Amino acid sequence: MADQAQTSVEQILLRRRLRYLGRMLAWTGAMIAGAFVVVALLILVQGRYPETRRADAIVVLLQHCELMEEQEPQPSEEPCGVQELQYALNLYRRAYASHIVLVDREAEPAYTYLLGQGFPEQSLLQENQFETRVEQFAHLADEMRAHGMSSLLVVGHPHEILLALKMTRDLGLQSYGEPLPPVSRLDLPLLLQESYRYWRYVLFGL
Repeated sequence: MADQAQTSVEQILLRRRLRYLGRMLAWTGAMIAGAFVVVALLILVQGRYPETRRADAIVVLLQHCELMEEQEPQPSEEPCGVQELQYALNLYRRAYASHIVLVDREAEPAYTYLLGQGFPEQSLLQENQFETRVEQFAHLADEMRAHGMSSLLVVGHPHEILLALKMTRDLGLQSYGEPLPPVSRLDLPLLLQESYRYWRYVLFGL
């Protein structure tokens, strides 16, 4: 009888522990999901409202071009990112900044395109010698400070802006978002992917 009672008590304790563990896992899952949703909402908000003002430089984000080429390579006379480049040119011609900086591996064809549009070479910079955007922005921050510059406008697709602002502000730069006009269709997988990238940077610096 004593053995049976002890076994019964152990089973009760085990069930309680399993229930507690299940609740903890559920709460943890809910918190993680909530964190992803909050950042996704911030991405949507940041990507809809330009913060147009005068700055030292305009940074053009071209990372989505790399993703497009990996998925659906399509030869074209114009480089990917023409919309972003024209947006940046418009800001430059309206005297919102004196330099344009191209980041990511697609900077080379974009550089050639802007020169073909009559953009002055001395006002055009590339940041494509590093593999990650964290490294690119870190080098850009050093270069800007070396030339007495500290503020920038970030031009890119709406979903890219929030993370780029976080990275550049963490480096001590005064950065402001200049998203392209958002598309009407909500791309939920893309939002979740960008939310993941944001948290990966915040937690691990990657």
